[in-house]
Formats: sequence, C-alpha cells, structure tokens
Amino acid sequence: MRLTSISIWLGLVLSPLPALAQTGLPVVAVFPLNGKGTGFKTAELERLTEYVSAQVTASKKYQVVPQSEIRSAIKNQVKKSYKQCFDEKCQIEIGKSIAAEKTIFGGISKFGKRCMVNFTLYDLEKATSEEAGSARGGCGEDDVLNLLDVALGQLLSITIQSQVASATPAPVPVKVAPAPAPVVHAPAPVVQAPAPAPKAQVQPAVVTPKPTVQPAPVVFQQPKIQPTPQGSRAGMLMVAEGRFTMGCNARNDRSCDFEDADTAGNPWLGTFWVDKTEVTVEAFRRCVQAGVCSEATFLKKGQRSACNYGSKGKQNHPMNCVNWFGANSFCSYMKKRLPSEQEWEKSARGIDGRSFPWGLEYFTRNKLANIADKKYLGNSTNYFDGYSNSAPVGSFPQGASPFGVLDMAGNVHEWTTSKYSNKQHKSVRGGSWANGPEMARVTSRLGAHPNERHPRIGFRCVAGAN
Repeated sequence: MRLTSISIWLGLVLSPLPALAQTGLPVVAVFPLNGKGTGFKTAELERLTEYVSAQVTASKKYQVVPQSEIRSAIKNQVKKSYKQCFDEKCQIEIGKSIAAEKTIFGGISKFGKRCMVNFTLYDLEKATSEEAGSARGGCGEDDVLNLLDVALGQLLSITIQSQVASATPAPVPVKVAPAPAPVVHAPAPVVQAPAPAPKAQVQPAVVTPKPTVQPAPVVFQQPKIQPTPQGSRAGMLMVAEGRFTMGCNARNDRSCDFEDADTAGNPWLGTFWVDKTEVTVEAFRRCVQAGVCSEATFLKKGQRSACNYGSKGKQNHPMNCVNWFGANSFCSYMKKRLPSEQEWEKSARGIDGRSFPWGLEYFTRNKLANIADKKYLGNSTNYFDGYSNSAPVGSFPQGASPFGVLDMAGNVHEWTTSKYSNKQHKSVRGGSWANGPEMARVTSRLGAHPNERHPRIGFRCVAGAN
C-alpha cells in the first residue's frame, strides 16, 4: 500500500522525539502498530507509529519512550523467543523492562473495503486497561490517518486536528469526524431502494408484489409500550414475546462489520421486563449499604477519572466503574438479572431491524443520545448533546426505543451475560459518551474482561423469561 500523500506532510508533523526528561509526566511506551493483513509495509507502519508517538507527545500528557529504544527492546525479545511482539503480554513485559509506567498498543485491521483502528492504554502499575479508542472507515491513505486521529482522540480525551485537509483538500473534511461516513451515506439505502421498483413494476405489469418490499427498511413496526408495572417490576417495561431481527442489516447500515455478523439472526424470545433506564449511583449505593454489593467490585471518585460513585450531584447518573460481578450482584439483589445480548438488542431496536433505537436517522439533530459530541471532540463534529461525560439517566427521551427504553445508545456501555467472540470477555453494548455514532448503533459490540471497572461501562437489569 502506497503512502504518497502521507510522505508529503508527515515530515511537517513528525519531529525527533526528545530523550526522556524529569517532567513529572507518566512515562508511556507506544508500541509498533500491528498491521498484519492490511497491505502496509513494515516501513510504512513504522512511520505511522512515529506519527502516533508524536501526537501522544503533543498532547503534553505523557513522556514518550523513543521508538528506537522500543525497537531495540523488541529485537532483543525476538532473538530470545523467535516470536513477534504483538501480543499484550509481551508488550507489557517490555514496557516494564524499559521503565515505562504505561503502554499504548494498537493495530489496523482490514475487513473487505473497510478498516478499523484500535488503541489500548495499559497501566503497568495497576495491571489494568485504563482507556481505549477505536474508529472505523475507509482504507485509503487519508482515511487511515483520520482513523488514527479519531481513535487517539478517544484514547487521550483530546481533539486532534487532522493534517490531511491541508495536504489533499478535496474530499477529506467529511472524514474528520469520529464516524462521519454514515452522515453522508447512511440515507443512501432509503434513496436507492425505490430505484429498481419502476423496472419491477413495468415488466410484470401490476402483478408483482415487490412494491411491498420497498418500505421495509424505513416503515417501522411500533410495539405497544406497556405501562410501568408496580411492585417488583416498578421502573421496568415489558418486551413482548416473539421474533425480532438481530444483527447488522447491510441494506440499511453501511457500517456493518465482522463483529456484528456474529449475532445475526431472527431469534424468538419469551416475554421479559427490562429496566427503563440504566441503574443509577443512588440505587447501587443502597445495595452497598445493605451489605450485598461489595466495594471491591467498583471504583469511587478519586480512584479513577470520571467514576460517578461518590461524586457530588451524580446520584442520578449511571453507576459506572463497576465490574461484571458487581453488576450481577446488584441485579440478583433486586431479584432480577443481567440481560443476554439478544434481550438487550431487542429492547434497544424493537423487531424491525433498525440501526438506532429511534430508527434509521443518523445524528442529524441534537439530543438523541449522549455520545462523543462537539463538547467532547471539539470542531470535528457538529452534533451536540450538552454533556462532556455521563448524563443523568433518561435525559434523552427523543432517543427512546420502540418499547420506550431509554439510553440504549450512548451514555455508558452496558454489561450482558453473553460471551464476546468465544473468549473470556463479556459483551458490552450500546456505546458511551466517549464513542462516536458508529458505536451507538444497536448492533455494535465490544468485549470487556469481567473484572474491568471502566468509567464508560454501566448496566441495567431484566426480569422474566430467559
């Protein structure tokens, strides 16, 4: 893969990284990007890694270990083990050997004509993943650079101004946002769907039933919202039994990826009840006071950035920084349980295969969900929801699902009981305040270790049929 335009302007961005000085900033090791299967050559990946290191340095949040020192340590490791150092365990060991406090490791993956960039910030002292960033889009030269900027912006909680626009000004501005491609293309199926219809109507005269297929992607079936029950079902909504469309629908959604396809189908579920909102800090606090929910399962304010428990004025915000076991204990305490992925997705999208809880509409108007907006990402997006991190539960009634369930897109990811890609990780759904629109799709999936206590992960409970 050529990097012609990158070579033109990377020299303007990259400058030799200084030797580590006593600045008081945490020392971070940025490991070489893993681009296996993408077509990038080793030299190109090295230049992209240098670019990432330069952007991390420019954030003024970390001291960055020079790439030459990291490459030397990797070469020594390869000589000993005869293996490449792309796995997390190896990079953590090398990070410790060069006296780093944190590591950043990431990669570029290619699936068909689309690419994905992922970054993870790992705290070596705490032995836990601290932050993550991801972005999906095209695989062109400029596309990949923009994906790096977006994913790094999420990882470091900063706005990175893309340099591509000045080098190749033509089509780039549309691609600067976290996931802008759907802003331009998401409505395409709706516009194009009628195109073949006239031909279908002309050839078989009036006999063909095809016109009934055309409205399917946009005319949604709205289940009746059942009244909130009393007693043990207070604050919950009923999801009626029956089948529903699960998984990404490529006809409606151009952001379908390999992870979404893992769950595709038309499953049947019995009637169950789902919490109308995410579990709040105040509700979880009562479980702690009752001696059921253990303090070992969550983090408080001051233990990690953006944790809501113990934060003044956030009693009605979602309980976050809680691991899977703490969430499961709370649901059991309430005589409920965590949802499966199937239950979560049906609650979020209804039965008709929509991309977002409110339908197919992309984020063309404000106040639909709490995602990474203008306040969080700066001028790289025009969407505005008014919150820079979590919002009080139920703050976005316009984004309700067909069953009336709130905050199924954004605010915090939510734990489920389902395994993620047959690994030890659990699937989390729904996107968060720090993710772009693509992660807010009802089919989008991420995985997290059950012990993870992350500011962007919360939960809600269900009850009834399993």
